[in-house]
Amino acid sequence: MNATMKEASRTSLAGAEQKFYLYASFSDPEVFSSATVFYKVTGEEPARTLCRLFCKEYPSEVGEAGFLLKCADEIEPDEQILLDEALDWLNQYNDPDPYIYDPPPSKETMMRAKYARRAGRWEDMILAQSSSEKKNPSDEG
Repeated sequence: MNATMKEASRTSLAGAEQKFYLYASFSDPEVFSSATVFYKVTGEEPARTLCRLFCKEYPSEVGEAGFLLKCADEIEPDEQILLDEALDWLNQYNDPDPYIYDPPPSKETMMRAKYARRAGRWEDMILAQSSSEKKNPSDEG
């Protein structure tokens, strides 16, 4: 499967305050579910940037996941509860010792936990960069 960014939606509304869920699709067919969600981010541009970064870092040649995003506005409220619960549950795997769990989590679960940690760090960098660009606009002329 290509690790190219695949979008579930093209939102026409202002994307700055919208929430987006990020998914890692480990196999076809691509499924937007609590078993593939790994991160939630505010803003369409940060969500797209994160997907691009993941596609660059984890290309399909190495057999990694494809990365997808979906706007929370397009997801039923009860499904959002399940997705948020899955994200909370995924946080337990932030422990650096993956061998303490009983039973051991699947490879995909550990990969999603890794992606979530990395997405958090990247989101901080994206926000810092965006803030810096707003404070120091490029000189024109």
